[in-house]
Amino acid sequence: PVALKSAEPGAHGGFAVRVFASSRAHAKGVPIRGGTLEILAYDGTPQLAASQTVKPDQVWAYPAVKLPSLAVSGSLGTGYELTLPWQGPRPASSRLSLVARHTAASGAVLLTSPVVIPNSLK
Repeated sequence: PVALKSAEPGAHGGFAVRVFASSRAHAKGVPIRGGTLEILAYDGTPQLAASQTVKPDQVWAYPAVKLPSLAVSGSLGTGYELTLPWQGPRPASSRLSLVARHTAASGAVLLTSPVVIPNSLK
């Protein structure tokens, strides 16, 4: 994740992330062909983000049909470059935790481990 500053008055900025989906059969990133990819942001530590009962402070959702226009290919395979503008109140903690979640059409859910970044939106 990379922090982004906004030039718009009143805007809080946001983040740019690159997400890669892989499987046991393919070590490199593979295209996401179904379901929804979401990025969840938590104001605080990874323990907070790991809790199933805590609501994320921000959620950005990308249905699979919208992902091809965001795809990038390279030596790591196919991934997605996502720009995540922060909406609403600024996070107060010194750190933010980001989690990627893929929900398949069948309802199966895959989560990444939280990635902790400094909060540049304060």
